[in-house]
Amino acid sequence: MLLKKRMGAQNGKPVMIDIRAEFGEVLKLDDCYLEVYKQQHLVNGKWVEEKEAFYFVEKILSKKKVEKRMKEEETKQKIRECLELVGGSYVAYQRLRRLGITDDEAKLRAGLQDELLFKLSYYLHKLKD
Repeated sequence: MLLKKRMGAQNGKPVMIDIRAEFGEVLKLDDCYLEVYKQQHLVNGKWVEEKEAFYFVEKILSKKKVEKRMKEEETKQKIRECLELVGGSYVAYQRLRRLGITDDEAKLRAGLQDELLFKLSYYLHKLKD
């Protein structure tokens, strides 16, 4: 990829590429993602973006890598949601016990009849406290 080669060849120094001159009117990038930003400077204590129509490309990432990262983040979020539900089941178990329901029946009603799941719920609940 020309952009990546040009960026890497400058040993960390910014490279200016005129996209229109290099590639023509339209540059279609459909197999990668660019992390870009506009230069900013402080004016009266506030960050202000430059008005010029150029951007700095911080990174060029493959579409496959970005999609994998997004899928991993989505999976981690779903795991966190599941763990919250499991931790919340211990609260339900405690309420049932306070109502005088037997230990086995309270575990069953709270969905914690599996001993490993019960322990996990207990420790997740302790983490919240």
